[in-house]
Amino acid sequence: MTAHPDMHAIATAMHLLPALVWGIVAYHSWRLRRDLELKGSLLVLSSLTAVMTCLHYLFHAVLELTPTELEGRAVGLHAVVETVIAVLVVASVALFRHMIPMLALPEEPRTTRWLVANYAAAGAASVLALAWLVVPGWRDAPGWFGPHIAPVVVALIMSALALRHGHRLARHGVWRAGPGVVELRSPDVIVVATAVGLTGALLLAMVLAGSTTPGTGIGLFVHTAMGLALALPFVVRMFGRVVRTFLVSVAMIGVTAAVYGVVRIPVSPEVAGPVAVAAIATLALGLVPAHAWFATVTERLVFRRGDRRQAELQVVLHALSPEAGVVACCTSALAASAA
Repeated sequence: MTAHPDMHAIATAMHLLPALVWGIVAYHSWRLRRDLELKGSLLVLSSLTAVMTCLHYLFHAVLELTPTELEGRAVGLHAVVETVIAVLVVASVALFRHMIPMLALPEEPRTTRWLVANYAAAGAASVLALAWLVVPGWRDAPGWFGPHIAPVVVALIMSALALRHGHRLARHGVWRAGPGVVELRSPDVIVVATAVGLTGALLLAMVLAGSTTPGTGIGLFVHTAMGLALALPFVVRMFGRVVRTFLVSVAMIGVTAAVYGVVRIPVSPEVAGPVAVAAIATLALGLVPAHAWFATVTERLVFRRGDRRQAELQVVLHALSPEAGVVACCTSALAASAA
């Protein structure tokens, strides 16, 4: 039975939401490494993990945007996309597990043997995911014998090992926000453990239903919520940057969707051409100014900052004298920011 087109649109939107969040996390992780001139590999791993997870949800959106009718013209398209998704899951989990020891204070080094074992397991799981290309009949194997089940099971096992390690290293207490704060805390372990548990339940439901994708309804909701929950520890540590970019991105997507909606309004052929040209011109010439305007509005409405206020703070900071000492400078800066 073919799903209603509106359900495909809803499912696509639900997959694109965590993809957007993870894409923003990847961007700001890389920017932080450059801005703070950090030489370690922690932000590199977090960037790669975010990229893999972002692609995971993007390819799920691709599945929704390419109906099964295309299988007749692009044979095996969905199977290839599902294979890519399985490989991305394993890769992101391997990167995440590698990242866990770096979040300890002090950092816990990993031996070459541990690293080889970690990525060898991910590589073996990826080979299992790709094996149906060599053994085509395996693609249609039922339930737990399917080519995409083994990689996800391996990913769950690796996630459980990472959580056990993270539980031992995590410090108790609430999250400490800030881009320079990378300490592993107990809420990180709780959030990830919950997401992994939901993943296991979703996998079991998929196997019992004979499916390789979350589908619609509860499974789709769990899959989306899982992606957002896993992003939460990263978002907390880059809250201001991520929220700014997310709100501006949503606004720009809304503008694009509105222009597309106008173009789709039924009109006479004589008017359709000028309307399409006007829509393209609006997007081409208006998105850059609109981006700056939305960024300014977000800054003022959400974070309650204006250009004048920032200028005043800059003047105060430049007026501080280092000779006064750290305590005096901090006291003056705090008083100025709270005024």
